[in-house]
Amino acid sequence: MDKQRHPSTTNDNGKCMQELIERILGHRGHFVCAQISAPASQHKKLPFTHICTPPTGDASDLPEVGGLRRFYSAIGSLTLYHVAASDEAGAYIASPAQWASLQHDFLGGFEGMSAQDWSAEDQAWIEACCVIGTEPHTGNYFLMRMEGDDAGWVYSFTHAGLEFDEEAPSLPAFVEKLLTVNNSLARRLAYHMRFSEDGGRTQWTLHSIHDNTGACGRLEA
Repeated sequence: MDKQRHPSTTNDNGKCMQELIERILGHRGHFVCAQISAPASQHKKLPFTHICTPPTGDASDLPEVGGLRRFYSAIGSLTLYHVAASDEAGAYIASPAQWASLQHDFLGGFEGMSAQDWSAEDQAWIEACCVIGTEPHTGNYFLMRMEGDDAGWVYSFTHAGLEFDEEAPSLPAFVEKLLTVNNSLARRLAYHMRFSEDGGRTQWTLHSIHDNTGACGRLEA
């Protein structure tokens, strides 16, 4: 399995959690979507919001890595880029109470794999991670390293290619990254988001994203 490390474009010296929450709750916009199997001129705007739930437990019990205590002292769970019309979402950061279930689902995807696909080194690396979120309905997950030189770093796991991509040095920094609307985010969301109407008979794919700060991201750029 591939583990891709990239130069970080984020840091963990950013906004306090209250400022991050205000940014989350104040951030909204819309997707411009193209209808599948329809003329290219057939477009639709679908508004998105973010859903932030209050804390549900004592964050002081969490490992002191990657901003986990700081994040979960203020937030219970976080759904990003939620489209109410089709109940789709771009990313989900789970509450600590859901981690075990996500971990079980994640590890279940490796059952039956041979040593050629999943080495002892891969297994040890994965066992030092905690699954903290997911891209809904994809089999893709967000993991945080709990030990080692990269403890606290968030990685994304892509099921299709069995790849781990380094995302950000902490959970708050990762959320900041996901809130930054640009072409990279548009491509990321378009990879897995589909919007349905009429019981699934009409489907739309993401073409571009626009938010209330004036930022936009496009697939063709």
